[in-house]
Amino acid sequence: MEHLSPNLVINTNILKAAYESKVSKLIFISSNTVYPVKNYAVKEEDTNFNFFEKYHIVGWMKLFSEKMCEMYSTKIKNPMKTIVIRPANLYGPYDKFDKDKAKVIPSLIRKIVEKQNPLEIWGDGKDIKDFIYIDDFINGLLKVSILNKKFNIVNISSSKKISINKIAKILLKLNKMEKWKILHLNDQPSMIPFRLISNKKIKKITDWKINIEMTEGLKKTLRWYKNNIS
Repeated sequence: MEHLSPNLVINTNILKAAYESKVSKLIFISSNTVYPVKNYAVKEEDTNFNFFEKYHIVGWMKLFSEKMCEMYSTKIKNPMKTIVIRPANLYGPYDKFDKDKAKVIPSLIRKIVEKQNPLEIWGDGKDIKDFIYIDDFINGLLKVSILNKKFNIVNISSSKKISINKIAKILLKLNKMEKWKILHLNDQPSMIPFRLISNKKIKKITDWKINIEMTEGLKKTLRWYKNNIS
């Protein structure tokens, strides 16, 4: 429940303060948790108020926050333009790498640099995810920020699927640990088995493109961690 009330209060106050301060345009970073479980790349119009069960609360929180943005843009006098961004899973330098808060990529990087053998992966590692390097995401934000539509929803994603096992193998190879064993912890929690996000809209309405492919992004992130954290 910590995802619900505090975030709704924060988002409500941000929108109210921005509007009262006569902000002309607000960009709200939402989440791909608003999408239902599908076996294809979800588009902006694919929300249907059904969520992956473990995302139910955060999905509703994000979707209601999106609706508040739409209200400020379309349902009041003197509307404020808002742009809702639904990102893929972000990774890169300055991420959270600590044991308790790290998500999958920074967690794997920390374990590999610490030479954990066998390398532990929660679940079977077959989950399909859509990752985007932080620089590409920021460039997408900058491209979208100049759009002048009253209200807009835009995915920013790689639209390329990759499994957790594949990411682990790339990182092991980058760290010259190809022969390291992988141990799947099937008794640990796992999340949505397939999440792919369409980036057709952002490519259609801007000239944005992916500049950092997965292997290069992982290499940059691994190098940054070694130079700054480990």
